[in-house]
Amino acid sequence: MNSNAARTEQPMKHNGNRVTVKDFIILAKPGIIISNSLAALGGFWIAWLQSERTGEGPGIFAAMTIAMIGTALVMASSTVFNNFFDRGMDAKMARTRTRASVTGKIPPPVMILYGACLGACGFIMLASLHVLTAVLGLLAFLLYAVVYTLWFKRQSVWAHLSAAFRGRLRP
Repeated sequence: MNSNAARTEQPMKHNGNRVTVKDFIILAKPGIIISNSLAALGGFWIAWLQSERTGEGPGIFAAMTIAMIGTALVMASSTVFNNFFDRGMDAKMARTRTRASVTGKIPPPVMILYGACLGACGFIMLASLHVLTAVLGLLAFLLYAVVYTLWFKRQSVWAHLSAAFRGRLRP
């Protein structure tokens, strides 16, 4: 290894600030993940109670845990891609202009890799339960990361209505 390369190699930095685990957590928008996970948990619980084949013992709780973690990972992936696609818009707003995705603290290639890894892990977990579960996870990912982020938000004022339902509008 070249000694000059070893000397110049540094941890990923932007303006002297190191990228932290907290930056990656914030990039995945934990508030969205938690609120939607509660809804997913409620749906899983109701489906289990109404099922004719209600599971007994630890199997149902293992399936529920895998479903919840897989769903959270797919949601995290979609929010990371949302941050990636919205960098330009976020740079214009006071509330979002200091995000790590906007400032370059987390470079775009790292964001893409991070989002792809989260999504791959989530889809694998969901597919281990049932292929349809993974397909529905993929559909939800595409609806948020592509349809909402790349089209709806940019083309329609109605995107504010969906943001209001998520409690994201601020005066």
